[in-house]
Amino acid sequence: MLACAALLALLQMPPIPQGRLVCEVPARKILLSELGLPEGSRPRDVALTKSTIWLLFEPALLVGLPRQSAELDEVEMVYGARGDVWETLSVSPRDGSLWMASSTAPRLWHMPALGRVRPVRVPEAKEGGFRGLAVRWDGIYVAPSACNGNSVWRVDPSGKLLGTALPQPSCPPVDLETDWSGRTWAFLPESGETFLLGSGDRWAPSGSPTSWPERAGPFRGRFFWGEEAVGMGGEEETVLVRGAEPFREDCGAGNRLLRVAGDARGWAALTREWLLLGEHAVESPK
Repeated sequence: MLACAALLALLQMPPIPQGRLVCEVPARKILLSELGLPEGSRPRDVALTKSTIWLLFEPALLVGLPRQSAELDEVEMVYGARGDVWETLSVSPRDGSLWMASSTAPRLWHMPALGRVRPVRVPEAKEGGFRGLAVRWDGIYVAPSACNGNSVWRVDPSGKLLGTALPQPSCPPVDLETDWSGRTWAFLPESGETFLLGSGDRWAPSGSPTSWPERAGPFRGRFFWGEEAVGMGGEEETVLVRGAEPFREDCGAGNRLLRVAGDARGWAALTREWLLLGEHAVESPK
């Protein structure tokens, strides 16, 4: 009876409207099939440095594209070791180096500006891995799947635990995101809470808790579009959520939006099939 009632309530929900936020914005488009990727590469994440657009592909591949060049003749590929699985990517504001994490491995991976990728063990992570990752000036913030009562940890580049925050009786999913101005946020989809990072494990609540709308489908993370945090849901199609209102984002048949990253210069949107690049308009001096 409960299952029937839930199905009936779902059928009675109003249809999700169509919207246009990211995928139809006029911008430079790069087909991922033109990058010469190894067979089986699956796009996962995107990050921006001052000079490079970095794409993360599963199981463990980084692809770097120059931000200035309009050609694809300077593609850099960095491979992980056999058995590595990278799922999330973050850039250090201190030195521009890259950090990767996996939800199934109790370690991180670090690629310095000059040098090879190396694993970084986090001794306190006894099992599971890290479902969220954000690198800041004062350390690497991670959301461990086995959190030992604190849903966000801060570690140094050697993997040493520096502090913990956001205590929870369980270990709920935490989505760590950095906005276009460089501030870091923690979104807890189960409770609808949002926290803004000050420094040194100090997280301040931001706004009233907002529950995830059921008709948006499963929560798949948030991204920033300018100053606005936008939620991603949906099964095979892309459903975005602004505030508490979901809408369908048309990225083409079977081509779901995966990630969006931005900074003071521009933004990048990653889908299953292509990379969309935009630059912020700059007013000419009068």
